Amino acid sequence: MFSEVKVTEIYCMAGDSCKEFTRQQENIWLKTNISNIATSTTV
Repeated sequence: MFSEVKVTEIYCMAGDSCKEFTRQQENIWLKTNISNIATSTTV
């Protein structure tokens, strides 16, 4: 059985991981959109 402290630690690690994943996805989204805008304006 896990202690309450260990469960809290795992929960926080998962939360941090989700935050980092979200930041990376937003950066990819922005780069893709900027690239698409640059491509569409040069046509």
